[in-house]
Amino acid sequence: MSSNDRLLVLLLMLALLGACLWVLLPFASALFWAAVLAFASWPLMRLLTARLNGRESVAAGLLTAGWVILVAVPLLLFGFNLVDYIRELTGLINTLRLEGLPP
Repeated sequence: MSSNDRLLVLLLMLALLGACLWVLLPFASALFWAAVLAFASWPLMRLLTARLNGRESVAAGLLTAGWVILVAVPLLLFGFNLVDYIRELTGLINTLRLEGLPP
């Protein structure tokens, strides 16, 4: 393979890498938090795997369920609560718009 061909292949690989990074950029914060959670829970994963006689799939499932309960459920409840407050605020704004400010 000539040096020109190698340079072309290298440039195409760099372009492909750049395109992959461009696609992954919107997910950077999610990927960062996934890495943090994986790093933080690694000792617990090893402990669960040892307690479950080396069954890594079951340990990973339990750990995933635990993270969902600890992280996703409170965020979901916060979202429902926020929707209620936004609904109340919208009603208040509509009332003030129709009736005006109280005396």
